[in-house]
Amino acid sequence: MKSLILQFCAICCWLFSTNATSTELNKYEIDVWADNWFAAYIDGKPLLEDSISIKTERSFNAETHQFSSSLPFVLAFMIKDFKENDTGLEYIGSKRQQIGDGGFITQVTHLNSSSVVGVSNSSMRCMVIHKAPLDSKCARQSKPIAGKGQCRFTAAAEPNSWKMPTFDDSSWQNATEYSSSQVRPKEGYDQIKWNSGAKLIWSDDLEKDNTLLCRLVIDGKNDTSPTKSEHTHTEKHAHFKHFANVITSEDSTYLNIESDGIPEHNMMEGITSWQQQVPLPQDYTGNNSWKIPLNPVLADIPMLTKDHFHKGAVAIAVNGVPIFNALNNRGEYSADIGELDKWGGA
Repeated sequence: MKSLILQFCAICCWLFSTNATSTELNKYEIDVWADNWFAAYIDGKPLLEDSISIKTERSFNAETHQFSSSLPFVLAFMIKDFKENDTGLEYIGSKRQQIGDGGFITQVTHLNSSSVVGVSNSSMRCMVIHKAPLDSKCARQSKPIAGKGQCRFTAAAEPNSWKMPTFDDSSWQNATEYSSSQVRPKEGYDQIKWNSGAKLIWSDDLEKDNTLLCRLVIDGKNDTSPTKSEHTHTEKHAHFKHFANVITSEDSTYLNIESDGIPEHNMMEGITSWQQQVPLPQDYTGNNSWKIPLNPVLADIPMLTKDHFHKGAVAIAVNGVPIFNALNNRGEYSADIGELDKWGGA
């Protein structure tokens, strides 16, 4: 009886929190493109599945489907990037052997009004349930074996009831948005006229994360503008206030971040491949402070950190510590070859 009462309360909370006051059925159309495969569910029930099997190595296509539902409803997606096995690799044994990369985009249109009522963006919550390989060097193995050496992987079971509207996904990570130059969407993508607010998404690792579970709430608020970067003064500075060595300010154009570049925690523990470098205090103050645009604009020609920015810091963390390219000056992932300490610093 107690279990039934809790379930009833959870459903009531869902209904009231989304201001659902109508059970009127409306007609919608959903567009989906995935690299490489997806299955979609609406309030726990199957809605749409990629027509091309995940076993197909190069499966790129868009799917469009019409359905009826009342507001609010939750769309749950299982999204998979192709992998031959648990190594996470594709084209195994050939000269093209490599780690694949994923990508996903969707939009939901209310057919009567032709308005887009839901899109994929960083507000979606996602959970990674398969990650491989854990070491990028696995792709260089002549005979990669899943679970062995550099080809280890992690896998998790689907959480119970994750497709249901009452499921609590607050502990899941927000999706990461990617540009089309990063995902390089192929067949089917250009067949859809995508709303400007619909973004290509994945987890924060476009290559090693192979299977995702993601959720999208459609509540009728019809906010499909591009992901908003505007935040209040308090919100922007709150991220840094926990660290005594970080001072923030702002002018009409930039958020200014000052620090000495040194974290409060220990450093250099766990490094197994030393580049003969040690962390030193930095003078990130005054004119040399970090300046983050208050209203950033996407570059006309985005540049990947894989091919650029191999010298000097590329960003700053909320604790005032500079962030460098994940690749060292030889083009190797520093984390994979032991150049980082147990806090992720060099």
